[in-house]
Amino acid sequence: MKPLRSLVLALLPFIFATIGQGATVAELEQRLDALAAELAAQRTPTKPRVSLGGYGELHYNNFDGERDDGSAVPGDQIDLHRFVLFFGYRFSDAVSFRSEVEVEHGIASGEDGAPGEVAVEQAYIEWAGRPWLGARAGLMLVPVGIVNETHEPPTFFGVERNRVETRIIPTTWREAGVQLFGKVAEGIAYQVGVHSGLELAPGSDARGGLRASRQGAAEANGERLAVSAALRIAPRGGLAGGLSAVYQNDLTQGAGADVSALLSEAHLQYRRGPLEARALYARWDVGGADDFFTDGGGRIADAQQGWYVEAAYHLARLLPEGHDLAPFVRYEWLDTDDQLPTGVPRDPSLDERVTTVGLNYWPVPQVVVKVDLQDFHNDASTGLDRWNVGVGWWF
Repeated sequence: MKPLRSLVLALLPFIFATIGQGATVAELEQRLDALAAELAAQRTPTKPRVSLGGYGELHYNNFDGERDDGSAVPGDQIDLHRFVLFFGYRFSDAVSFRSEVEVEHGIASGEDGAPGEVAVEQAYIEWAGRPWLGARAGLMLVPVGIVNETHEPPTFFGVERNRVETRIIPTTWREAGVQLFGKVAEGIAYQVGVHSGLELAPGSDARGGLRASRQGAAEANGERLAVSAALRIAPRGGLAGGLSAVYQNDLTQGAGADVSALLSEAHLQYRRGPLEARALYARWDVGGADDFFTDGGGRIADAQQGWYVEAAYHLARLLPEGHDLAPFVRYEWLDTDDQLPTGVPRDPSLDERVTTVGLNYWPVPQVVVKVDLQDFHNDASTGLDRWNVGVGWWF
């Protein structure tokens, strides 16, 4: 109110002087209109209330050659993998709403068997009252790994998201609940939440990982909630990192033998000059896998784990201003059937080693064109090599 009061006091002498000089009614109205405009400007928010955005990506996947074991090779594909729109609204400087709606694979229809789906990926209210304490409530991304929270195509290397943050961390993983967040010190941020969890039906075969157990807040079973926590360190000298964990005391949501699960994850990111690198390790530790196998006829490993390392070199200095080109290489290992109850044989096809080499080209920072080659190996010799081309955008 102080700027408004000062403005009124400053204009009053001018208005009285204008009247004293015998100004016409029209001239006085003009002066008052100018004053009204100034007052309106004082009330206008400095930040826009409505925010719009989105991202998307189109992929071409060419499956190369034959599998070592002679099994069938899928046909090449062109896929509008994702089309996403953001919408946000700021109620005040501290309270805001954020949402994200996604269409996968171009079309979603229950009549023609189309593979796509429409899903709300985020929808939550945020209160950012203090630097050290804020709160969110609604449908949110679980704070684990690198890609789960930041997965727009221009932000990662390769046409497809890496396998570790797809199969071990079931990206994109979202749950409904509440979360506290803030900064505990300069450059150190935390997130702690309680939310809906995974649901693994008794008798399920989870040898391929827990990705299919995500509920997506679609009338999600809330008998057994999950807790998550993450600690993030902002870049210092080009190096940043993070730790996170998610715990659920029963994946079956009380429907069978108690199967507890702990996902732990650690990662590092480095960017200095033209060099960029990432490394991540993630692991599920499952309790009660023996009972799940014996009592319900299901299957889940005692441990599922994976890691990857990735390096890229940016050539922006050789290109026109605003353009960037980066060759990259990534190696990843993962096994979603890693450690099993006594007497249960492993599935050798799930011990995967994937090498990816490729290029990312950004004509502007928000648009990327990608091409890569991927070499797949596993202990069953069923890996299928491929090359991929993609385009992605973010605004």
